[in-house]
Amino acid sequence: MGVGLGALMAARWRLYPELGIPHALVPVPLHPRKQRIRGFNQAHILAEGVGRRTGLPVLTLLHRRTNDPPQARLPRESRKGRLGLAFEAATPHLRGARLILIDDVATSGETLRACAIALTRAGAEDIRAYVLAMGTT
Repeated sequence: MGVGLGALMAARWRLYPELGIPHALVPVPLHPRKQRIRGFNQAHILAEGVGRRTGLPVLTLLHRRTNDPPQARLPRESRKGRLGLAFEAATPHLRGARLILIDDVATSGETLRACAIALTRAGAEDIRAYVLAMGTT
C-alpha cells in the first residue's frame, strides 16, 4: 500500500513545479528502536514509490538521534524548536545538494524543519519537502 501511495505522490509531482529537480529523495527517518518495533519506515516506503516513478534515487542521508514522542500527539505550542538536534546528517559532504524530504504527514512542519537544518549543516544547498498529507493539529 505504501509503495502505491508513493506512486500516487509521483503521479501528482508534475502539479508542484516548485519542487524543482532534486538530486535525490530523502525519507524522514524513524529512531532505530521505533523502526525495529514497527518493522518499517513509512516515509522510506513512500520515497521508494516516488523514486520508482520519477527515477530519482532514495538516499538515507539522515539519522534520528532521539526517540521523541510523535509531534502530532503534542499541543502545537509545544512542538516549536523541540526537535532542534533530533536529526543528524549521515555524511558531512552534501555541499550543493538539492534534496526533497519525503514524509507521510506534516502537521506543524517542525520535523521537516529539523531535518532541513541537519542537511543544511552538512552543506545541502536546496531542501524542499513533499508529504502525503497535511494535518491540522
